[in-house]
Amino acid sequence: MSRLLEKYSSLRWALKPQAWLLEGAERASGEPLKILYAGTEPHKNYFASIAFKEGWKESPKGGLLWWLVRRRALAEKATLAVYQMVPEQSRFYKPKSDFKAPVWIRSDMDVPADAAALRGTKKWREIGRSFDKRGYAWTSSRQVEDFDLFYKEMYVPHARRRHDASVVFHPHEELRRIFEATGEVLFLELDGKRVAGAITDYAPPLPHFLYYGVLEGHDNSDVADALLHARVLRLIEQGIRRVSLGHSRPFLKDGALRYKAERGAAPVDAHYVRSGFVHLAILDASAGLRSFFENNPFFGVRPDGRFRPVFFMRGPEEALSEAVATWRTRAGDVDLYLWSNGRPAPLDPSTVPVPAPRATAAVPATAVLR
Repeated sequence: MSRLLEKYSSLRWALKPQAWLLEGAERASGEPLKILYAGTEPHKNYFASIAFKEGWKESPKGGLLWWLVRRRALAEKATLAVYQMVPEQSRFYKPKSDFKAPVWIRSDMDVPADAAALRGTKKWREIGRSFDKRGYAWTSSRQVEDFDLFYKEMYVPHARRRHDASVVFHPHEELRRIFEATGEVLFLELDGKRVAGAITDYAPPLPHFLYYGVLEGHDNSDVADALLHARVLRLIEQGIRRVSLGHSRPFLKDGALRYKAERGAAPVDAHYVRSGFVHLAILDASAGLRSFFENNPFFGVRPDGRFRPVFFMRGPEEALSEAVATWRTRAGDVDLYLWSNGRPAPLDPSTVPVPAPRATAAVPATAVLR
């Protein structure tokens, strides 16, 4: 019966998602911005957090049939309609939108052959030195009681501290089943005390770094790097040469996405199907909406299914920013747009001057889109 109820609930949401009208001052410009978001609450909260300054307002609009979202957005005089859809929903409706982006995007990294090779780049040398200086140690476990300790004392409290209203927890029982089948928990220790932990899923075709957590009171800036260092050392110990560093939001300013890229990981050029996509439909190219797109580049999905960074230029004479040049190196290609008569118009990247990147912006050789 519970499975039938779950399927009914999923089908109901697939046809009639919840919708919210979001309005306030756009985060970068302060100009008015109004968005109708149809989807799930945690992702709505995240989208609002990058779109608006503090003090934005939301009005719940209840469940809306997919084909009525755009009509409702126009009636509310919204400048943007956002449809968050899992693949099952596209069977019922394909929204008319200007851009499509993954809800989450995966990043993979090549694993060096040994610990010495791991410190082959400046960033990893810094991480290794800090690890040694602090005196960290690590242990791994496949015991269920260690998983439960990690989940309850590290993962959940740490995620709440970091993400607040936009947090999306992996259900305990589901994550525990993964752990029992193909998982392992690694603990970071300081002076003999477990201060952080992380789950790795070793299911084929490659290991996947899942969630990590930090014990309250140990949220210092080097813990995440120390934990990553230990996890990679564990892979080297097992002779594993490639790993997924997990999923991040598709916006290029997202802290997790930038963190992984700066350590040599690269977004994977393939659909992460289960989480679905967001479709962005531009209704009115107001000053606030233009500023939102100009200040929030993202990974878009091209018609052939490939992921590529999408940037909006402020004018045809504008040179590529260092961020565009860097992501062009990482991704191999970018999509550029200008505003023309209130609509996004594609711009040929080869016609835009490219500045020489600073030495500090160099990208490791492993950061190649795959």
